[in-house]
Amino acid sequence: MTPLEIVKSTYEGETSEENGHSLLAHLTPDAKWIEAAGFPYAGTYTGFDEIAENVFARLASEWTDYRFEQIKERICLYGRAMNRTFPRVLRTKGGLA
Repeated sequence: MTPLEIVKSTYEGETSEENGHSLLAHLTPDAKWIEAAGFPYAGTYTGFDEIAENVFARLASEWTDYRFEQIKERICLYGRAMNRTFPRVLRTKGGLA
């Protein structure tokens, strides 16, 4: 899978459970997810359990209208939440996130 396909697979599954299985399959055990200070999900989360609980559980219920763009090794994801469009930048390494 390409980095773009990997990222899409964690957002575009038929169910949140399917997205979670895809996330687990592609995250390194020490993956870090950093949410900016001042953002509702603010914090640094390490590993699947923390990322799934503090980020993806909320994304599944609060975000809509995703679109993706690949720029070199980074994937830019845009989604709507809180009546605004937010960009997210994800970086993959060696096929893993």
